[in-house]
This record gives sequence, structure tokens and C-alpha cells, in this order.
Amino acid sequence: MVEAGLSGYNLVAWIGLSAPAGTPPDVVNKLSGALNKNLAQPRVTSFLLQLGMEYVPNSPKEFGIFVNEQLRVWTDKVRDAGIQPE
Repeated sequence: MVEAGLSGYNLVAWIGLSAPAGTPPDVVNKLSGALNKNLAQPRVTSFLLQLGMEYVPNSPKEFGIFVNEQLRVWTDKVRDAGIQPE
């Protein structure tokens, strides 16, 4: 973005796993633990790196904070740019 003359962007692509609202915390934590355990395997992290991806482990709470921050940042940018939904 900087090379294109646009500053103030920290543009990252990310992938995450979400569960429906109201999913019991023990189920969320079990799924999160299993996912993090599998994604941390060297053959998986190596494969992801080959795809240009990096595994960044986090907890359900940390992921929720990240998602909410992304929503806030991009909502502000869309509003500041005057983009209207069609």
C-alpha cells in the first residue's frame, strides 16, 4: 500500500475459526486447543510458510479482540473514504 502512495494501512490477510454465539466455553476451548495443537506441527507450519502464510497461535479471547479491532479499523476506513453500501 505504501508503494502505491497510501499510508496508514496495516493490511494483512487472516483466517480464523469461529463458532456460533452461545457455544459453551468448554467446547470453544477444546476446539481451539485441538486446532492450535495441529497447526503447530512442524509439517503444517512448513506447508503454510510455502503458501506464504504464518501460523500465529492465540486464544479464543485474543482472536475475538483481534476480530473486533479489524472491524473497527476497517469500519473507520470505509466511513472516512465515504464508501456507501449499495
